[in-house]
Amino acid sequence: MFKFVKKYNAKIIIVSDYVDNGEQKKGQSYELRNRLKWWTVPEILKQATSGNADILIVNGNPVENLNK
Repeated sequence: MFKFVKKYNAKIIIVSDYVDNGEQKKGQSYELRNRLKWWTVPEILKQATSGNADILIVNGNPVENLNK
C-alpha cells in the first residue's frame, strides 16, 4: 500500500482513536516505525497530525479520477 501512496502522492494519515489497550498501542508504535522505510520523521509526524485535517476537507469523492 505504501508504494502506491508514494507513487501517486496520495494523502495518508495515522488514526489513533482505536487505541484502547496495551496491545493496540504496541501495534500503533510498530506502524509508526514501519513508515520510516518510506518517509522521514517530519513526514510521519505530519501524517499523524495535520495530515488528518487535509483529508477532512476533501470536496467530493477523493478516489475519483485518480489517473489524472
